[in-house]
Amino acid sequence: MAESLPQEMLTYILSFLPLSDQKEASLVSWAWYRAAQNALRERDVRYNIPVSSASLSTIKSLGFKSICCISLTNLDGSPASHQVLQSVAYHLGPHLQSLSLGGGSPTEAAFVDLILGCPTLRILDLSGCNSLFISGTLLAQPETAHSIRQTLSGLHELNLAGLRDLADLSFNRLSSCAPSLERLSLAYCHLTFEPDPARGCISPQDSSPSQFSFRNLLRFVQERAGRLHALDLSGTGLPPEALRALGQVAGLQLQELSLQSCRNLSTEAVATLCLQQPGLTSLDLSGCSELTDGALLAVSRGLRHLRHLSLGKLQRLTDVGCTALGGLRELQSLDMAECCLVRGWELARALGSVHGAPPQLASLSLAHCSSLKVSTPSCPSFLSRAGDGGRGNWGGGGSGQPVAPGRTPQCSCPQLAVGNELGTQCGGGQELRQLLLPGHLPKAPILGLGGLSSQGGPAHMRQPTAHVPSAWRRLCLGRSAEDECSGARRAEERG
Repeated sequence: MAESLPQEMLTYILSFLPLSDQKEASLVSWAWYRAAQNALRERDVRYNIPVSSASLSTIKSLGFKSICCISLTNLDGSPASHQVLQSVAYHLGPHLQSLSLGGGSPTEAAFVDLILGCPTLRILDLSGCNSLFISGTLLAQPETAHSIRQTLSGLHELNLAGLRDLADLSFNRLSSCAPSLERLSLAYCHLTFEPDPARGCISPQDSSPSQFSFRNLLRFVQERAGRLHALDLSGTGLPPEALRALGQVAGLQLQELSLQSCRNLSTEAVATLCLQQPGLTSLDLSGCSELTDGALLAVSRGLRHLRHLSLGKLQRLTDVGCTALGGLRELQSLDMAECCLVRGWELARALGSVHGAPPQLASLSLAHCSSLKVSTPSCPSFLSRAGDGGRGNWGGGGSGQPVAPGRTPQCSCPQLAVGNELGTQCGGGQELRQLLLPGHLPKAPILGLGGLSSQGGPAHMRQPTAHVPSAWRRLCLGRSAEDECSGARRAEERG
């Protein structure tokens, strides 16, 4: 009889069983096996729960399923919100590992009660929760701070992004309650900088109750250097001298660093960072508008283990900087969206026929790179030709060599069928055709080419998506955009 139940209902029933019983149930039949697998996956799903009295029954039912990841929305200081927080602490708290209050406005008392009911938290998101820091008295009582410290002893990740009222004192109190912290986000917090940030760090007794200083943050990093692995300082206005002071902290071995929209950073500061932190595996420099090709050359030479690199909106980046990308052999994702001076020739050489793309490259974004000109080949049914067993034939027996100019490649490589046709007649000859050769991006299921200027009209955008190869999980082909950087490109051409 259970076999006749819908898969969703069977999954829901099995989700109430402990893991050992779900394992036994998976041996009954294929239907039960699939249902048990789905039930296991649901444990890692993040549930977005609106804070209202109508959510109380949902919270209680989720408690029976031992849900460990939730996000609370529409949180405020009302009695209804306080009641929901109490319910979350009682029903979900014992199993909760990830909690997001992003953008909410809880009261300090309600927040403390909630945290005390979540002893297994690993991830806490307080981004935009300014109500907790306006008064500056959060965790000011030693007894409360001691209890919170015991509860958050296993916290590994803390998100404090967008807190305009964060100050030295409140940051020190909260961070001292998380001794195991490994990942910290302070994106778009208001940091104050001194002329010489490396001159010395302030002591905890001298912490400001009204402003958040970089010297105080530097002291925190020095104390946690052995454990801190990921830091997000996006949008903080980090100056070059502050980045140098951060990179030279003794014992600090960062793996992930985000400096998005830090517009004051210089190419020299990034080059110094690459020498100071060679173990970085993820680096976000998008929107750092002062960076030039030298920054990318320094990254390629100093960060040999880099896996994720974001260079979006670097409007001074040209093909010269792209020559070094082939040296990043462990690169998995590359974002060069809105790099308006990148034409594609050196990018194609770096990732294409000269060196071969990094074998792990899985995501490439060239959205709104307006100097790349794409025209449509004459064949209108290119999408339907994909799927010849991945042999990668390019009209020449699958040799993997570039086709002669003017010829339309007959591609049957399921991963690159869309990409090679878009790159057949790119501005400048064979730029994207080389970049998208079969075998050069063997693991790239995501290609973003949104916003490229098209010479062939929108007809190629109207192909039925049913023919898109399954290996391409996402293909971004946004509308043709106006050239935002036409003035900068014309100036370069005149030079």
